[in-house]
Amino acid sequence: MQTTIGKIKSHLLYICLAAFILLLVSGCGSRAEDKKAVAPQAKSDPAILTVADTTGDWGVPNPFGHYLRGPGYIRMTLVFDSLVWKDEKGYGKGLAESWQWLPEEKAWRFTLRNGVKWHDGKPFTARDVVFSFEYYARHPYPYISTSQVAKAVALGDREVKLYLDEPYAPFLDYIAASIPILPEHIWKELADPRTFKGPASLIGTGPYQLLEYSREHGTYRFAAVPGHYLGEAKIKEIRFVKLTGEMSLAALKRGEVDMAQIPPDMADLLKKKDFALSQTKGTGSPRC
Repeated sequence: MQTTIGKIKSHLLYICLAAFILLLVSGCGSRAEDKKAVAPQAKSDPAILTVADTTGDWGVPNPFGHYLRGPGYIRMTLVFDSLVWKDEKGYGKGLAESWQWLPEEKAWRFTLRNGVKWHDGKPFTARDVVFSFEYYARHPYPYISTSQVAKAVALGDREVKLYLDEPYAPFLDYIAASIPILPEHIWKELADPRTFKGPASLIGTGPYQLLEYSREHGTYRFAAVPGHYLGEAKIKEIRFVKLTGEMSLAALKRGEVDMAQIPPDMADLLKKKDFALSQTKGTGSPRC
């Protein structure tokens, strides 16, 4: 198929590429001894990041097209935003700039950012948030359940309340920071989201747009969105290429790729050659 893209963001750079790629390449439940290497070679274009991936295809990066593993979800989040985000420092602003738990109502109230636009230029509003949760109630998001949300109500264009049946402790993690928000003007007439895989299915509010995807070759090419609401991404293009482990290592040494997962027994050798190495631990995430 050809169609013409763990979300790790900062407010200034918008994407923490090291942590993002480590999560993406390892996927869920990786071995504790898995290591990744970053090439030290000078690049002809430092605004392009090329990542080797031994698996390759992780599905179409929209909410109903990606495969139900960590890498598929992470690639989707380059295109689609959630209300908030969580990193090692805690909860950060996503599409919402503030939020509040209202215990007497068993509801979360979100104030949305002003001036956010979908990739096609249409304005993002509270109606899109309400629509998304209503749509997921009819067509459950296969990666994460939204069943805890009993009702979504828009309070103007920039305020929305999400009512719960009962208090839900991991709400910010598993719902607000994980559920991709859909554009109502595109998805509202769609009866079967699983068949929706064309260019319109890839219009989000995220920092990147998908330029190319090949299921056969397991390749992706994402480009930074100009004028994004969190600022311009410093990495203008992210490319994923499918390579075997041996090919990845050779390509890394030649500077043809910038990041790759490597066999543990190669770590010391690459470290001596000034490659940047990182070790990840398998977490067995319940959402994988």
